[in-house]
Amino acid sequence: MSDFSLQREGESVLNVYVASIPKDSKMGELVPKERDCEVKNCVNDTVRREKYYVWKLLEYALLHSFGKPLDKLGVRKTECGKWVCDKYAFSLSHSSGAVAVAVSCQNVGVDLEAKREIREGIYSKILSKAERDEYFALDVREKNDWLLKKWTQKESVFKTLDIKSYVIANIKTDNVRSFCVKINDKEYYLSVCAKHINNVKLFENVDLREVL
Repeated sequence: MSDFSLQREGESVLNVYVASIPKDSKMGELVPKERDCEVKNCVNDTVRREKYYVWKLLEYALLHSFGKPLDKLGVRKTECGKWVCDKYAFSLSHSSGAVAVAVSCQNVGVDLEAKREIREGIYSKILSKAERDEYFALDVREKNDWLLKKWTQKESVFKTLDIKSYVIANIKTDNVRSFCVKINDKEYYLSVCAKHINNVKLFENVDLREVL
């Protein structure tokens, strides 16, 4: 099958993969070399492992979704620091021992956050005026999770943009879908942004030990 026909068949693909980070597996080399150096230069061991394994999940996602190995897709980093590749779009996220990857033929963003208590006062930085009205109308028991989910939604939108910084309160959460996923008995919010959001397909608990 030609690259063109494969891409046409995959135009509506919007696949999201989620996995836990293996505790005992050793980290090897990554491609391209720039990504390998970026990960190895990470001082924090936890973050280093998250960055390594989210890249391994990306390799699996591209192969599973499009039949294409990552090292054949011209992976590179833009001037704004965003990783991209030829023909396909992808987005990466990691949080508290878990990793998530979204792949598509169209622009896509994904964000994963472990459920936790966050500062209530942070709403003033995250929310627009209309969103604040919605937030204050909530029962006090709902506010924390609603705010955390909204945060992931806005982060997923930001990841569709090739910019270095943004005002989070100004980001609109159109074309976003959110999920609550459980990974190793821990709950996470997962948000995905794409124009063809209705096509999203979620692959939970991918076993990275089997794909390394």
